[in-house]
This record gives sequence, C-alpha cells and structure tokens, in this order.
Amino acid sequence: MLKLDESYFYKLRKVVFDRLNPGGVVIYLVGLWMFSLVMLGLATWILQLAKKNIIVSDFINSVYLIFVTLFLILFVYLIMCIFSERFLYKTQKVASLCMVLYTIIMSVEPLFLCYLFSLDGTWGSGFGNWIVISVSIGLIQLGLYFIFVWRGVVQGSLKADGHGLFTNNNTQKLIKVNIISYVCLVVWLFFIVGLSSKIIGPIVFLFLCFALTAAVQEFIILTICKYRFRSFDISYEEGTKYRMKKSKRS
Repeated sequence: MLKLDESYFYKLRKVVFDRLNPGGVVIYLVGLWMFSLVMLGLATWILQLAKKNIIVSDFINSVYLIFVTLFLILFVYLIMCIFSERFLYKTQKVASLCMVLYTIIMSVEPLFLCYLFSLDGTWGSGFGNWIVISVSIGLIQLGLYFIFVWRGVVQGSLKADGHGLFTNNNTQKLIKVNIISYVCLVVWLFFIVGLSSKIIGPIVFLFLCFALTAAVQEFIILTICKYRFRSFDISYEEGTKYRMKKSKRS
C-alpha cells in the first residue's frame, strides 16, 4: 500500500471532508468514550464486589487497569479537542489513530465485562474459554479483513471507478465465514449458559465485536492516508470553507 498513489484512494478522499472529517471523528470518539464509561463503570462495580468474595487474578486486574488508563488518556484528549477546534485539526492524525485503536478496544471491552459477570461461577464452567476463543477469532478476523481489504485497494476498489472496500470475492467469502463463526459461537454459548437471560449480553457483544473488526478497516486505511498524503490532512481553514459551502447548499 505504501507504493500506491492518491488515485487509489479517491473514494476515501471524499469522506475526509464529510463523514470522517476531524469533527466527525471526535463525535465518533465521544460516542465510544461514553460507551466505555458504562462498560468500565460496571466493571469497577463488579470487581469491587468480587474482591470481597473471591481472589481476582493479577491478569484480570492488569487488563482492567489498561482499559482504565486508555479511557483516561482519551478523555483528556477529547477535552482538549472540544475546547479548541484548531487543536483538533492540528492533531487530526492522532485523532484518526485513536479512532482505530479505540474501535479495536471497544470490540473487546464488552466481552471482558461479560467475563467479569461470570466470576460468580453461575455462567457455566466453559464460559471463560468461550470468551478467549471469541476474542481470538475476532482478532484473527481483524487481520484477515485488513489483508483482503488491502488487496482490494491494490486492485482499485477505492479508485474513482472502484466498487468499495468490501466488494472483492475474498472479502465476501470472509464475511460469510464470519457469519458461520458467529452462529457456531452462539450455539456453543447456549450449551454453556443454557436458555437464560444471561445469554443476551454475550450474544449482542459478540456481534458488536465482529462488526467492529470489519468497520475499523476503513478507519485503518484512512489513518494510513493521513500519514502518507498531505491532501488527507486538511487544515482548519479548508474544513471551515467546506462547512460554509455545505450550509449554503442546504
């Protein structure tokens, strides 16, 4: 991809001023941060209760602290962006990188919360293994999606006459494999937890994990372009002019 010129990313160039402009990226990050606030709030509550009755492993505590640390770092950055739009435009590459990293984090964090709920031992003995395998499959999908999306970009999927990121045959086959994987994991979950209301959360969060591993591919390509091409790194003045033109047209 590093050898490709800007013509290979024509379709993505159009969203830099629109859907994925720096302001849109911050709005998306605020949404992720608020979702993470709920997840980590519940995780903190569960861990405090769990420590009174059981021994929580150092690994679980370390993962929790990593999530909290990243949450606080993102909070400080978002505050700076919200109070200074010029700062946002100057650091838009950082914002794009945060968008990629925190999307990946939020594909895993809800499943971590589900694992914490299972610490009381009422979710079945195999639930921990289900979480590990689900997260592993999600991360494998993340890598495979990028490989196939990259091949599509090389073949011209984002050129002016291209058909988009997920239109090549390999990516379509991977989507079908992911659907099958999801169904198999849900069936396995039924055998572990049984017909209980507890199963709703893991099913929803597993779907979210798989969906985000696909959605983040556009963010990854955009971030690479921002670091490679000057035209993707729009200035505050360019962004203001575009908003004014858009408001006049509407």
